[in-house]
Amino acid sequence: MKNKKSLIGVVFLSIVLISLIAVSCVATVSQEEYDKVKAELVAAQAQVETLQSDLKAAQSRIELLEQKVVRAKAQAEIISGLFVPALTGEFNEMTTSESTHFFLEWRDQVEASGDTLLKDKFQALIDAEFADEGMMDFFLYLFENLPKTLE
Repeated sequence: MKNKKSLIGVVFLSIVLISLIAVSCVATVSQEEYDKVKAELVAAQAQVETLQSDLKAAQSRIELLEQKVVRAKAQAEIISGLFVPALTGEFNEMTTSESTHFFLEWRDQVEASGDTLLKDKFQALIDAEFADEGMMDFFLYLFENLPKTLE
């Protein structure tokens, strides 16, 4: 019985020793390493926030530029649709009624441009029955304003 007790004691002591050795072999992270990794995580999170903010700013800028391109395209279409006939002399061959009808067809596009001054100049052109001075004022405004629209 004494042998059994000693055998149980040796087995128990062996289990305790093996457990202590196993626990001491487990890799642990030093406080210094933990603090370093935590600081890197905080820096990475701050960088993510900065990049997200930059992304939102870039997306807003893209939307603004897209709106400018739409306005510039509308202005270019007006220039193309009205200036070319004026340049080629088509308007000289039209009666006042035909000219008025032609310009009224473009009114919706001018209205859709959202440019109040352009609308006013267009209306003044119609009111002046397409006089050369009004025509020049209208086209000059369009040509000067197109680059400004894209700024």
